[in-house]
Amino acid sequence: MNNSIDIKTLEAFQNGNHKAFETVFIAYYNNTKAFIDGYIKSESDAEELTEDLFVNLWINHSSIDASRSFNAYLHTIARNAAINYLKHKYVHDT
Repeated sequence: MNNSIDIKTLEAFQNGNHKAFETVFIAYYNNTKAFIDGYIKSESDAEELTEDLFVNLWINHSSIDASRSFNAYLHTIARNAAINYLKHKYVHDT
């Protein structure tokens, strides 16, 4: 997830600008999906988790801090989504 979005785009996204969200989505979707797939080893489930992650980003767009590292923020929530998925799967598989 080494993409970089400029601060103006992140601020627009934070303020609910749908075009800015599309820019963020296009810039980060593929790398985020690949990152999650690396954890859970299921491309279809990684795709679903990534889509859910971006839906939640849009829902919570006003809470994004544009002054902080968006890459680190996205990395953290993607990792947490993958870990939560694996925990849930482990509980149901045992």
